[in-house]
Amino acid sequence: MAVPPPPTVDVYGPGDVIPEHVLYPPTPDLDIINNPVTVSTATSLADLITPNGGTYDWAACRNYPLLP
Repeated sequence: MAVPPPPTVDVYGPGDVIPEHVLYPPTPDLDIINNPVTVSTATSLADLITPNGGTYDWAACRNYPLLP
């Protein structure tokens, strides 16, 4: 039986504990529009956000290893 994928959208509010994520640099073939924040090396979420920093929109591809 296949394992269902996790939800595609997670929403965290004030006071919620956010799981750690790592943002990697975009691949050269990715067409990024507007003016998003990107990184040049692997960067943890904790290094990108600050407490009481307002609203953040995080848009990134996820990598989920296959579960047994």
